[in-house]
Amino acid sequence: MQTHHHFCSQCGKALPATDAFCPACGAQQALANQPTTPTPPSVASTEEPRPDQPYNESPAPGLGPSTKLYFQDLFHINKRLGRADYWWGTLGIFLLNFPLSVALSFFFNSLSSDYTGQSVIAPMVILLLFATYYLVMSIAAITAMVRRLHDIGMSGLCWLLYLVPFLGALILFGLACQPSKQRYNRFL
Repeated sequence: MQTHHHFCSQCGKALPATDAFCPACGAQQALANQPTTPTPPSVASTEEPRPDQPYNESPAPGLGPSTKLYFQDLFHINKRLGRADYWWGTLGIFLLNFPLSVALSFFFNSLSSDYTGQSVIAPMVILLLFATYYLVMSIAAITAMVRRLHDIGMSGLCWLLYLVPFLGALILFGLACQPSKQRYNRFL
């Protein structure tokens, strides 16, 4: 028993004669007498990679959402951080750190000028709390820069440029100002 076939007019796949739609591409088939020679499959156009577009994880970057994202991904370095989210988050961190730094400096100035043999436990506890806070802030800044470097297609190890005095910080500042890169970015 021989089954009759026809070929899809869209993709060229052999189909049973009774099929009205191609199961491979979904194209509707005319059931009239069709030639039995297959049409060549349509060649998929080789598309260019998407052009680079701004990337931000938060839908509307701003001081609040970007600062929250800065902390939310505190220990995640395998992600990306868009330019707007990075700079808004950095501003938020600065606005948090500045008053605390001023308060800390006043606190230690008052200790040095007014020390009369009082207990040193309370100042040490406060110092330990501030040290923990600044450690968390440092980790947040490092991981944010690593995620920002991933967004422009660079390795997070480029963060080590900070160890080069003055010039390294300038280079990383310039890199942080670069737009997002989708083309040939291995960190997408």
